[in-house]
Amino acid sequence: MNANDHIHSAQMRLKDPGFDHVRGHRVEESTAHSRIALALAVQALADAAASSNAPAGAEQEWPEGVTARFLTRTGIRLNNQAATVDIRDDEKTATHPRSTALCRPCGWTKDHGLAYRGDVLRMAQEHANECTALPQPTA
Repeated sequence: MNANDHIHSAQMRLKDPGFDHVRGHRVEESTAHSRIALALAVQALADAAASSNAPAGAEQEWPEGVTARFLTRTGIRLNNQAATVDIRDDEKTATHPRSTALCRPCGWTKDHGLAYRGDVLRMAQEHANECTALPQPTA
């Protein structure tokens, strides 16, 4: 598949994310949501590649203490690196280590003991796939 095929496939997924155009049948809702996120990511990459004014090195450095990061649905679509769900693990500073997810645009948060970090990551990914909030503009 070349780049144009990937872009066309992404556009078809956005038109009807619940339909598998290759296999010709409906897909489960969770699969449809994943397909939307993937299609938006492919479209965002295509838009960024086509844009002549895309700033070089637009990716921001991660804030101190962030151990994982998910770009939200809006962040992917608008190529906005500030629209993220950040994961922090505080095993060095707390008596009961926690893993915490925080959506920077909307304020959604989830935390659990560090033993359940995988659950926090899964919930953060699911939230990022759905979040359409915009980050607050900076001055």
